Amino acid sequence: MQRTGHEWLEMVSALNEVDGSILDCKKDIEEFNNSIQKLHWDIINRIQDNFSGLSDEISNLVGLINEIDAMKKLTNAKIKAMNAENDLNDYRNSLKIRLLYKSHQYLM
Repeated sequence: MQRTGHEWLEMVSALNEVDGSILDCKKDIEEFNNSIQKLHWDIINRIQDNFSGLSDEISNLVGLINEIDAMKKLTNAKIKAMNAENDLNDYRNSLKIRLLYKSHQYLM
């Protein structure tokens, strides 16, 4: 085949078109890879946002649990104080009864 003939020019033109198509494919593949990379980062960012939100919710729940624990301790302390007060009143009443009984015996 001669380098100056019509067939040669058609072949060179066809090869140039193939080269152009290959470059277009490479560009499309690079853009596709960039899109995939961006998608990966979008997913990672979304997961990070979800974990951040989850961390805030866990912190709030821990705060509520601490408040509930404090309320339970306060309630238990109040119950113990009330029981102690009842025991003291029972003891006072038993002393009064004994005192009245002794007074009654003494007077008789």
